[in-house]
Amino acid sequence: MLYREPRIHEGERDDARSIGVVIPVYNGEKYLIPCIDSIFTQAYLPKEVVIVNDGSTDRTADVIAAVKQKYPIVQSVDQPNAGQAAARNAGACRLTTAYIAFCDVDDTWYPEKLEKQIALLHEKNCDFVFANADIVNGRGKHYGTQFSIVRPARGSIYRKLLFGNFVNTTTVVMKAPFFNSLGGFDTSSKHRFVEDYDLWLRAARKGTADYIEEPLVTYLRYDESSSHFTVRSAKAAWRLLASQPAKGVAEKVMKVLALVRQTAVTGMYATRLDRMVSPLSKAG
Repeated sequence: MLYREPRIHEGERDDARSIGVVIPVYNGEKYLIPCIDSIFTQAYLPKEVVIVNDGSTDRTADVIAAVKQKYPIVQSVDQPNAGQAAARNAGACRLTTAYIAFCDVDDTWYPEKLEKQIALLHEKNCDFVFANADIVNGRGKHYGTQFSIVRPARGSIYRKLLFGNFVNTTTVVMKAPFFNSLGGFDTSSKHRFVEDYDLWLRAARKGTADYIEEPLVTYLRYDESSSHFTVRSAKAAWRLLASQPAKGVAEKVMKVLALVRQTAVTGMYATRLDRMVSPLSKAG
């Protein structure tokens, strides 16, 4: 993993509820302003915001410069294109806050998102929280609020998470030391397309989670994301599940069942039968 834990000196993380936000951007000039505005209209404002320009070739750099003029606390990082996982890690390395939140550039947050999630984190004393999202396509059509056909779970969610990734990255707020202990997102090619799912599985094995059922963000589903890309993602998810350690008979059985399910899911995507089952898959 190409991740470097930030060097935080005594007193830098003095606010027990401070939140830093990481926004990876690749050719996202038309989305960046609405995204960043939604972050700065939060009822609970973040302390730090880092935009990572992941080798954009459009006017993203110019838009970032304008954003930094408007919101002086915004930091930016420029790097050659390396993908979202590497970009998120690069941003996380710059943060000194107690919590880390991730927002993809084409998504937006509702004003109460951070306020409700930080309250839940402290009430439950869990390691990370997530939420549902209003799922829309590029034409603004709404396709429900649940990120996965697998309903989310609370507490020790690892076994439930084997049966489908119900954690939407752009809704996640995580304790920064916990994120650092996981080593960040895996940037190796073995988990390409499922780097986020890999992180949530590792987080779920090590810690606890909770979620807010109401949608706290808008999540953009691209038109092209329901065809060839989803087949590759489904195959990558199968390989990820196959690599999971299984301790004891119960976990071994759960792993086999999860692999059988993922095989069926891959077949559904390959034959386009998913469009008859899941509203999310129709978002294109």
